[in-house]
Amino acid sequence: MAAESRPPHWDAYAARWQLIGPPLRPCATDIEYLADSVARLRPQPQSALLLGVTPEIAEMPWGAGCQLVAVDKSEGMVRGVWPGDTPNRRALVADWLSLEVPEAPFDVVVGDGVFSILPFPEGYAQFAGALRALVKPGGLLSVRLFCRPETSESVDQVVEAALAGAIGNFNIFKWRLAMALQGDATRGVCLADIYRTFMQRTGGVAALASRTGWPAAIIGSIEGYRDIEERYSYSTEHEVADCLADRFELVETWRPSYELGERCPHLSFRRI
Repeated sequence: MAAESRPPHWDAYAARWQLIGPPLRPCATDIEYLADSVARLRPQPQSALLLGVTPEIAEMPWGAGCQLVAVDKSEGMVRGVWPGDTPNRRALVADWLSLEVPEAPFDVVVGDGVFSILPFPEGYAQFAGALRALVKPGGLLSVRLFCRPETSESVDQVVEAALAGAIGNFNIFKWRLAMALQGDATRGVCLADIYRTFMQRTGGVAALASRTGWPAAIIGSIEGYRDIEERYSYSTEHEVADCLADRFELVETWRPSYELGERCPHLSFRRI
């Protein structure tokens, strides 16, 4: 299929949603922590904003009377991934950076991996500015990050670990490969480069499935990166905290214990 005839990246991502697993999507451990931390740090919220349409977060217990608004820029994600509107929740297609809804500002704002789809540093700074207006003073901002390690792995190290059976699933491999390609810099990594490197270093879907035992259908989800010039960025915790520091106080950091969990910390901020 010619690149120009393919659906936009996030519409294609929505079509492959069931092939995407932890840690790219939050698992039960993440949701258990998130629900507990919201209850502790912002008890009985009356309004909450979900950045994106992550169904696991949408369906977690929010407490009686809480109205949840979920916002995603991709109509395909809202149509294909959102678990459905109810009297207590609704989803809409809009841009986080210019969001105007009657519920704003919110008691709680939550996002899963949301910084990684933005360019560093300019996108982070714009996002921080938007969040100042979206979170009430004293309100809670809770984000799970995808962080690069302090010292980058090489692509060779990641591929060798996969072929040696030292990586638990393809989603973990894909994130480690992407972070290795970005390296220690903050310029991000092009999705097309992730796909090209995958093909060059593994021999393709069937070859990697044969060597690792990972399901070919899940490995094949990387086709969604082919010819896509969008970039992901993998920050450090400090880079995110620093961009928010003028209006948000970091009050809690939690790292899950699952594989790669040390690179997927949950950060909770209080709006000053």
